[in-house]
Amino acid sequence: MKFLLSSVVFGSELGVTLALENAPQFGVGNIMTLHWVFTQYPFIRLTYDTANWLAAGESPLTALETLRPYVAYVHLKDAVKDNQSWQFTYPGAGEVPFKEILAKLAQTGYDEYSAFEFLGGANPRSALEKAIRFMKN
Repeated sequence: MKFLLSSVVFGSELGVTLALENAPQFGVGNIMTLHWVFTQYPFIRLTYDTANWLAAGESPLTALETLRPYVAYVHLKDAVKDNQSWQFTYPGAGEVPFKEILAKLAQTGYDEYSAFEFLGGANPRSALEKAIRFMKN
């Protein structure tokens, strides 16, 4: 922990924020555990991954409503349920409630960075074009 704290202090002097991404596994990426982490260690922020919540058995919108004060960065990714597991894909091709998430981020004044985060599939360029088109609408 001492190394982590010194890294945070050094990083903050350089304008760096330490952000923890919500994991896509049950038990690890749950809302209450992460809320506890952020209240116990206020120097840690959240990389909010829109699709990882589904894979962890959580609602992406509930997670955002609960953890919004800690969000420092957003990964835009979608997910599709395939039998018992989630397959990650580009925004607009799955079940993540993007319209509600983006509205909540805007409503709460989020103006930090966001990034597409998905594998791209057989045709990454096409997937990226579809994701951009979806996000513009």
